[in-house]
Amino acid sequence: MRVGQHPGFDRVVYEFAGTGTPGWRARYVDGAFQDNSGKPISVAGDGILQIYINRIAFPSGDTETGSFPLVPGTPGGVVTEVREGVSWSEGDMQSFIGTARPERPFTVFTLSEPTRVVVDIAA
Repeated sequence: MRVGQHPGFDRVVYEFAGTGTPGWRARYVDGAFQDNSGKPISVAGDGILQIYINRIAFPSGDTETGSFPLVPGTPGGVVTEVREGVSWSEGDMQSFIGTARPERPFTVFTLSEPTRVVVDIAA
């Protein structure tokens, strides 16, 4: 996973091994809470975009249960940070993107070779 800054938007890219096209759901939420447990997740920023990516496999060899990897945004960008892999359940991954300003317009799309879900958030 990576975050990049471009003229007029920030881009978050989730990259996966294997083939196929993942599905996704995205919306702004008032707070970040882990599915199933309801555990609050700290996400820096004035906005929180919740992302679900589905039809994916749990990462093999993952031994970091209970940790929520933090990927920082770029200095001066709209993305403050990303909490990746907050919850995995039946082929779904829950993630949160913190934004410097609330409810920024965004678009989500998929790319292949390699398989990616891309989130562009307007500055």
